[in-house]
Amino acid sequence: MSLSDRYREPRKSGGSAKTWSTFAIFAAVTFAVIAVLWSAYDTAQAGLVETDDHNCVRRGSPPVHAIFVVDQSDPIPAPDIERLRLELRETAELLPRFSRLSIYLVNDRAYGQPRELFSECSPISREQGLWERLAEALFVGAVNDERRLIWDEQFGDLLDSTIETLDDVPPSNTALLTALWNISRSPRFRRADAVRLIIFSDMLENSSIVSHYRPAYPPVDRLAEQVGENFLVPNLSRVEVQVSYVLRPGEQAHQDEAHIAWWSDYFTRADAQSVTIDNGNGDPITL
Repeated sequence: MSLSDRYREPRKSGGSAKTWSTFAIFAAVTFAVIAVLWSAYDTAQAGLVETDDHNCVRRGSPPVHAIFVVDQSDPIPAPDIERLRLELRETAELLPRFSRLSIYLVNDRAYGQPRELFSECSPISREQGLWERLAEALFVGAVNDERRLIWDEQFGDLLDSTIETLDDVPPSNTALLTALWNISRSPRFRRADAVRLIIFSDMLENSSIVSHYRPAYPPVDRLAEQVGENFLVPNLSRVEVQVSYVLRPGEQAHQDEAHIAWWSDYFTRADAQSVTIDNGNGDPITL
């Protein structure tokens, strides 16, 4: 075979495919190593930040403050209690590092002074970040469970023990309006980059201010004029409000569209950033 004939032979493409395969393996391994090192660094950094007895940073603000307001003026049905527990746990697990979770119980024994059941900051994000999740998908077991252990020991176990006590409260009348106003005036309320207010209640106010059990109760605007704006409507600007609406058997006449509209007007007057109401059947109503 002449030299010219040899150069006319077709070239084999196997070398190129092998090169790309090697590159892909190298890139995956490099990515996994970086992800694991980043996870270890992120976990170690949590121990270097100066925090108080509640795992909250002494300097700066929490990234998120999730506030659960639980209305126990009437016994909450067992399915709704379970829904509350799941929502608390899911919210806690998704909080960024050093975010605060607070749980307040509402009844009228202290007339609108909510009882603080829990208020702690998460020492670390329990859920893995994008880097760690991708690395674990490529290499099973490449990411350890150290962050989950830290989260459970310093935050999750205490939260779980608090959640177990939520259905052990005697019933009373509801002073939800005063409770929300008092919570909004707490120094912790505003000390966060973002605030989420989760209200778990039938929203049936029954106090000296207004009773939603009466056939005709005044609209929010008129009530604010009677009681005083500064004593009725809190400042909820930049606050995301989520209402988990507890439906009461036999209260359909009171928990109707007019009732939801009344609370919509209330949160609008409070300048809430957004309001979402879950009607108890898992169907959200965004106002």
